[in-house]
Amino acid sequence: MALLIPLFDAAAVRPGTGARRPGQYVDGSVLTARRRRINLSARASTAAPPIMLLYALTSADGDPAQALAAGQGLADSQGWRTSRRIVDTGTCARPANRPGWARVRDAVINGRAHGVVAISWHHITPDQQLYLDELSWFSCRRAAVHLVHPETEQ
Repeated sequence: MALLIPLFDAAAVRPGTGARRPGQYVDGSVLTARRRRINLSARASTAAPPIMLLYALTSADGDPAQALAAGQGLADSQGWRTSRRIVDTGTCARPANRPGWARVRDAVINGRAHGVVAISWHHITPDQQLYLDELSWFSCRRAAVHLVHPETEQ
């Protein structure tokens, strides 16, 4: 069964126009397919083994240990090196407003990492349009976004 995720900023395309309509849903499999295309492009431009950052978003009283361990497990199973574990605390939906996510972006921009590993897309942002924006940002830099749990499991 496909998971439908609400869009807060309109991501459904009106047929024939390319315009987006508010309040529409995008199937999780569409997000997974898009992310996988981005990751294939990143892999083609990255020396082996790639260097990944582990990332988790947690509440003020949360413990990121399980999320980071799951990300490390994925990285180990794929033969990726990990350079840092980055954790943000809080509920801010906009990744650009989080200091840890800013460090992720900085490492990618400056060539210190080839991508990021998170347990789910909700650790990047719970807002689907912002998640799509982040995927585009990584795509433009030929960097990867790997998830322990694909978008279809959310």
